[in-house]
Amino acid sequence: MRWQGDSDRPEGVDAVTDDLGRPVRPIGRTAVWRRIDPGHALLFAAILAVGVALRFYRITELPAALYPDEAFYGTDTLRSMASGVWRVFYPLNNGHEGLIVWLHAPFILLFGTTPWVLRLQPAVLGSLTLIAIYLLALEFARGFMATGRDGARRMALLAMLFLATNSWHLHLSRLGFRAVHVPLFAALAVWALLRARRLNSAWAYGVSGVMTALAIYTYPNGRFVPFVPFGMFALDLLISRLRLRGFGIFVACFAIVFLPLGIYYIGHLQEFAARYDQVGFTAAASPARELLRSFYRTLQSPFFFGDALWRHNVSGAPFLYPLVAFACFLGLLLALASVAHRLRLIDARTAATTMRPYGAAVLLLFLGVMSVPAILTTEGIPHALRSGGMLPPLIVAAAVAAEIAIAWAVRLATEAWARMMLVAAVAFVAMLLVQSVTYEYFSLWAGNPKSRLAFYPDMTELALQIDRLGNDIPKYVVTDRAGVPGDLHWLVQPIVFITNTASAAQQQQRNIHYVTVSELRAHGVANEPAIYFLIDEAAPARDWLQQQAPAAEIRTLPHTWQEMQDLSR
Repeated sequence: MRWQGDSDRPEGVDAVTDDLGRPVRPIGRTAVWRRIDPGHALLFAAILAVGVALRFYRITELPAALYPDEAFYGTDTLRSMASGVWRVFYPLNNGHEGLIVWLHAPFILLFGTTPWVLRLQPAVLGSLTLIAIYLLALEFARGFMATGRDGARRMALLAMLFLATNSWHLHLSRLGFRAVHVPLFAALAVWALLRARRLNSAWAYGVSGVMTALAIYTYPNGRFVPFVPFGMFALDLLISRLRLRGFGIFVACFAIVFLPLGIYYIGHLQEFAARYDQVGFTAAASPARELLRSFYRTLQSPFFFGDALWRHNVSGAPFLYPLVAFACFLGLLLALASVAHRLRLIDARTAATTMRPYGAAVLLLFLGVMSVPAILTTEGIPHALRSGGMLPPLIVAAAVAAEIAIAWAVRLATEAWARMMLVAAVAFVAMLLVQSVTYEYFSLWAGNPKSRLAFYPDMTELALQIDRLGNDIPKYVVTDRAGVPGDLHWLVQPIVFITNTASAAQQQQRNIHYVTVSELRAHGVANEPAIYFLIDEAAPARDWLQQQAPAAEIRTLPHTWQEMQDLSR
């Protein structure tokens, strides 16, 4: 079999070839499918429907509360909506890129400031990632697997099924964090570049550049996504397959989209690195030991022991289910063997024939690059959010092994009864995966009190309580300390979002005042009918405040944030 870029490609064979080394038709006349297969379309729709249903079912109830970090993105959105100023980077709360704010805005505009509204765009993007992983796996199979058209489609459906029923991705899709954006844009960036490479397609090069740049606007581990396509271009250069025109289109599109954020980064390097300075391994007493520890814990997390934080995961559960984890392990072994054969380290001709060395190298590059953000940090490792970019290559690797197994079984099943048994077995595994993720998330995780406590539900309940109070009642939210200049304390962000009081004008309208204990002591307290809500470490000021304002009502939370975190472990 002849592969693109290999030295044994015969003369006259077009460099733009399909998975069997045959020249493809010129760009512009290439059809993805000559006709739509109704059975395949039905399976695609069924898997997509299951994945979407899992991501939206009881979205107004689970997770049970709005965590301050989630609320912070909402309050940044409210400030931008009120001021009309939309930023590429928002500096508060250790800083974050602007994409999540831009995506939150239409949902807040439609549904208001209810707690669950901040979970809608993650659920939408998580659902779109199912389509992205289908496209990525399909392109990978068509370009690098020794499989036909039916096998490539089957492998794409398997990848889609594995991601749809993956509890790791389900958690990311139902949290108001940014981590769910990374698998989507990373998968689309690599898919488009693989397609561009196979078809020499200008538009695909451009799409890849745009998706790669957008990944940087998502979450800190999205900043590593560009290393994957640029690594692929480096591989092309090594095998004399680099197309300068395509590379130029990619770089131009990437630069145009990234330029606004890049200019901001240059002028605010301290904000760019703020979060890493807090959690990076270089801040540890023994950096080398911490780096090795993070390396081991990150790479084993899909298979053995995952994130221990109940907010992100069923504490300690591996990121992949056993059947998918085993398939993923076999797929990665196949990729390693294919690359090793190409480097003439071992004789694994069958592996190199089954998965082309270039595709194997891309898969390993993708996984390796996207594991780095977690490896470079020490806090909460294994970390479901920082490791999220590993999902696409892990899922594709699992789909590779599963497709090889099914293709082998199809060849053996020559009689009708055997084929029926094979279909029944695959359907049973699919149902098992759906049942497993449903039970794990909606029963095992949602039913555990620690999953609720991890979101500090007291603060969300207090925010809803304050929101129900009339505007004629003065309401004082008292903290022990202020946030950074121009900001409020991190813990009160659920109150700010749910009551829609991110701006001074809105605070005045709702008669809600955010103050610190030191401010009250410095300026005095009016003895008037009002309600004071003492947050976290401000609670010890209760007796003093009651003496200063006997006409006021004073309320405190049952637990401090730290007590709640301790209870959730």
